[in-house]
Amino acid sequence: LISEEYALEYLINLVRDSINKSKYNQLSNTEDRISYLRALAINTLINEMVDLFMVHEAAILNGTFQKALLDCSKYEAQITDIIQLSVSNIYHSQEVIEKEIAGYEVITKLLEIFIGAAINANKGNRSSFDALVLKVLPKNMDLENKSIYDILLAICFFVSKLSDKRAILLFNTFKGTHL
Repeated sequence: LISEEYALEYLINLVRDSINKSKYNQLSNTEDRISYLRALAINTLINEMVDLFMVHEAAILNGTFQKALLDCSKYEAQITDIIQLSVSNIYHSQEVIEKEIAGYEVITKLLEIFIGAAINANKGNRSSFDALVLKVLPKNMDLENKSIYDILLAICFFVSKLSDKRAILLFNTFKGTHL
């Protein structure tokens, strides 16, 4: 969603000291080159954050450090530009918006089905469908004799840990489209 020229322009200050130009030029496609630049930039920022943490360690540990480490970065201007570009070109892109909408539908449906089955079981109104749904939950998830609040927490925690692929698979299974 961002051209290689823009990526290079925005990341060059972060990677200038670590880029291996011959390696970069040997990469045959844009995706690999951008991935390489991104990895170098992340490495640069991680190393700088470690250094900044060490400089401000006492203030951080005693609670008197009042800002984000990124705000102390010598790359703050580049980080701000990258965030703005990412928001406008990536997070607000049609492709990402459509995936977010689909994600909301998947998560909402999974929560509705799992919570409904668990609450029905808790109230003694478990249907055959509810019993099947509850078998999808991990064996170590004990929902018996729990408060509704604890059931909600457990189900939300379970759904939050699902990978995208697993969540979509379960969603399609519950819809009957994964047969």
